[in-house]
Amino acid sequence: MFFRLFISFCFLFSFLSADSTTESYPWKGLIQDEATSDVVTLSRLTLNGHSRVAVVKPGEQIQGEVKCAFDSKKCSKFALYHIVIGIHGEGPMTSIYNGMCLFARDSFKKFALTAPERQGVYQVRFKTVRSLFKKTAFKSWSEEEPGTGSTIGILVVKA
Repeated sequence: MFFRLFISFCFLFSFLSADSTTESYPWKGLIQDEATSDVVTLSRLTLNGHSRVAVVKPGEQIQGEVKCAFDSKKCSKFALYHIVIGIHGEGPMTSIYNGMCLFARDSFKKFALTAPERQGVYQVRFKTVRSLFKKTAFKSWSEEEPGTGSTIGILVVKA
């Protein structure tokens, strides 16, 4: 408990006193190098060209790229999968894959997010959903938002 409180304090202090680069944020080691949801593992995330963390303005467009890998031993070959990426507390924003596992290959996927309008620190998360339609996959996020284990990045929104 003390360690978690200490880390939160350090992160918040750094957020309030840092300039607009990610160099002065103590995020390294706090965000996983990779995260898994169902049969998909995402890794090597970049947000606006920075590894796993971006400092952005409210409402700013964020360009992202992530390595996407399917576990072919666990996935259903003919099921249709969507990989939904969004911001914790803000909702789903994009789907970076919609297809069958049979045709899935490890690859880098590009995507875009929009920063929240309120200043703060936000978690970028993802969820793998078996669904025929993107709309249903997004609804799945709204019904059960992905947990902290699916956090792949951090957005620091400041004016």
